[in-house]
Amino acid sequence: MAAGSLVSDALLDAEKLPGILISCGFFKAVGSSYMIISNAPGGMVLFVLSWAILAVTLIFGIFEIAAGLWVSADPFERRADGKKIMYVSIVLLVVMLAALEAFASLK
Repeated sequence: MAAGSLVSDALLDAEKLPGILISCGFFKAVGSSYMIISNAPGGMVLFVLSWAILAVTLIFGIFEIAAGLWVSADPFERRADGKKIMYVSIVLLVVMLAALEAFASLK
């Protein structure tokens, strides 16, 4: 619950947005890296789909870190772009977690 309030506060405050982008990107990249190493669902289709989702999440996490650094250079002018990236990040995180839950139930 605290993470949700941090994200919502960051979306309202331009100075907090770069920090939350960098933090979320870091945790997304580290989490997806860990799941790539430890997650191996049965079946070739599930294996490829799982890796594809996690690889996209890893790449987006790295992009999100870079975007946070970019937004931090001028947070008031780049706030709108940072908010759009954060919204996509939230959607991608939900898709990743839902897919992993589905794959875990199929094991």
